[in-house]
Amino acid sequence: MSIKAIQNRLPNAEEMAIAQLGSRELAAVLAVNGDSQNIQITTPEGEVKRIEVPVSALKMMI
Repeated sequence: MSIKAIQNRLPNAEEMAIAQLGSRELAAVLAVNGDSQNIQITTPEGEVKRIEVPVSALKMMI
């Protein structure tokens, strides 16, 4: 993989700030017990989707 390809994948400063905030907020509400947790996602059309995600996968986002 070329350096240019890697640079194109790196987050910019705004994305990094959003990721850090999201990580802190997720850590604050992450269940410590159980195998999975339900989260809500809002689509660009405004539809709310509720999905079940393994806690192990959510921990990777922190």
